[in-house]
Order: sequence, then structure tokens, then C-alpha cells
Amino acid sequence: MNHKPLIQRLHDSANGDSAAADADLIARSFGAVIPAAAPRSHNNSVTSMPSVIEAPSGIVPSKETRTALTVLADLIATKPDTEELIDRKQWLITNLSPLLHEVDEFVDCCTERRRAFLKDSLVRIRAQCREAEKHYHLQVRNLNAAELALQNVAAAGANAYQYLQQLAALEKNGQHLPKWANEKETAEWTERYAGAKESVTEANKEAGLAVAERNRLHFLVEPALRKLEALADEEIRLRNELAGKQFYDPEIGLSSQPAGQVRTE
Repeated sequence: MNHKPLIQRLHDSANGDSAAADADLIARSFGAVIPAAAPRSHNNSVTSMPSVIEAPSGIVPSKETRTALTVLADLIATKPDTEELIDRKQWLITNLSPLLHEVDEFVDCCTERRRAFLKDSLVRIRAQCREAEKHYHLQVRNLNAAELALQNVAAAGANAYQYLQQLAALEKNGQHLPKWANEKETAEWTERYAGAKESVTEANKEAGLAVAERNRLHFLVEPALRKLEALADEEIRLRNELAGKQFYDPEIGLSSQPAGQVRTE
């Protein structure tokens, strides 16, 4: 990668064979299309740069809104065939140098700020990923505990119902009381049978509560997993952009160019 400033690369190209000037030089230098700049006012930081460069011999800048990228690409791609045109091209490149210097500084500043933002964002997103992972595993453990509790309640309910059926079978066959049972024995049987029915009723209530709790926890697991996956995807996106790789931008739904490495002189 050529780390020279854009100004130096333009002068190198201009001092050599103009026919060999590569219009892609600007695109490679910026890494992305620069939005069209608003006209400069006298209050701007660079007051020495006029809003319109007055070219000699009646050269009039196009009224069409154009970016610095397209203007410079068109200028470098031209192939003057007379000394006068060659001088004019050199004059334009020389007078554009202050603007190019500012563009270089602007791109470096924005890239540095973006990379600092990405680094800070990675720290935050990884902390969020750790918390989301803990939350997800907690929900899974709670669901597993609820499943186990439901199985225990179901087993207890099945035992209570089986015991009630056994008592009902004894009563149906007339084997629930002695042949000449007294009042105490009859009362004990009645209490025993009623207690068995109450146990089944209570087991059914507990089973209903256990099922409701299991279902509630079940519906908490998937959202926790989706949040963890979304954070993990965002972490990958930030990491790829910081590394200068292409990434999938969820806002535009397309593969965007990475921020790239900061140029160093």
C-alpha cells in the first residue's frame, strides 16, 4: 500500500508522463467516494482557499455538482497535446494542492475517529456479549430445573392417582372394610379415601403450576438466545470493519467497503 500523502502522489504523477496518470489513483487514496462538499464561506477554517479557482484563458469550472474525487480523476486522466494545455493542467494540479492537503487531513481525521469509535464499541459490545451469554445460560438452567420439577410433580401425581385407583378397586370389590366393620373402621376408611382424592387434586394443581412455570421459562430462552446472536453478529461486524475487511451493514443490507487502515507517512 502506498502510504505517501495524496498531494505527493499527485505531484509525482504530474512530474512524470501525464499519459501514464491513473484515474484510479484518487479512488485508491480515499478508499471511498467523498460526498460533494458545500461551497466554502469566509468563516471556514481554511480561509486562504477560494471557493472557485479562477483558471487562465477562460477555463470555466463546470456548473454541475461534482466531488473532489471526480474532478481530480478527470483532470489526471486528461492527455494534453499542446504545451499550453500541459501548462494549464499543471497549474490546476498545483492550485488544487491546498484542497487535496485538507482532504488528506480530513480523511485521516475521520478514519482515526472511526477506528477509535470501533475500538470503544468493541469493548462495549464484548461486555454486552458476556452479559447476554450469562443471561442465556441462566435461562437455560432455569428451564432445565423447571423441566425436572415438572417431571417430579408428574411422577408424584401419577403415584397419587394410582393409589386412589387401588382404593377405588378395593371399595368396588367390597374389600375396603372388614366383614363386620364398626364405626371407627368405617370412619378411618372414609378419611383414607378422601385423603387419597385430595392428594390427586393437589397433585393436579401442582402439575398445572409446574407446566405454567415451564412454559414461562421456555419463552424466555429464545429471546435471550436471539439477543446473544444479534450482539455476536454486531461484534463480528465491528471486528471486520476495524480489521479492514468487508462486512455486512445491517442498515443498508449490502456489503460495504471497510474503513481501512489509517495512512501513515
